Amino acid sequence: MINFEVDIIRINLRNNLLNYGEILFENSLESIIITDIYGVIKDVNPQGEQLLKRKKIDLVNSNFSNYLQRREDMQAILSQISEHSILKKFHTELKQKHSTQFHIVINATLYQEPNSGVTFMILFIEDITAQKLYEIELISTIESLKISREIAEEYSSNVIELMEKIENSQIELRELNASKDKFFSIIAHDLKGPLSGTTALLDLVLKDLD
Repeated sequence: MINFEVDIIRINLRNNLLNYGEILFENSLESIIITDIYGVIKDVNPQGEQLLKRKKIDLVNSNFSNYLQRREDMQAILSQISEHSILKKFHTELKQKHSTQFHIVINATLYQEPNSGVTFMILFIEDITAQKLYEIELISTIESLKISREIAEEYSSNVIELMEKIENSQIELRELNASKDKFFSIIAHDLKGPLSGTTALLDLVLKDLD
């Protein structure tokens, strides 16, 4: 009697766990796709349908590789999960209906169905397109800043060179002005004596013109 009651409790617990699992599967905010060990889709949650832009009825029994930008990535996924029974942060690109590329990260694990013993893969897919586009934009901005910096450095170098030329020109101009002043001073000194004599003679002539 006790064993029978324990079995009933176990069955109820198992059913509850299955119900909880179904609820989590259907309401998860993460895209979840269940495939066989060859990548053939067996089930997909609503979030997965939204990511692939296809209904479950169209996805079931198709191979997940059909929706990858590089179909050879499926072989890499199968190889890694076969070797380690788990897949962590596999980066690839997802191809949607209108050939729009979406960057995704896949985490996966193997699950064996207790009753049938059949092994399935559970793929947890995260859309990182916005993050990838931000990274690309950031890299582009950094490259633009590098170019701007190079231009600024070249411009700064040209400005410094021009300032040096202006400073040298000012020095030369001051030297020329000094030479000019010295030249006029010498001429004025040399002309002072003859002009004084001439002035005195003119004064004498004017006073005694007759």
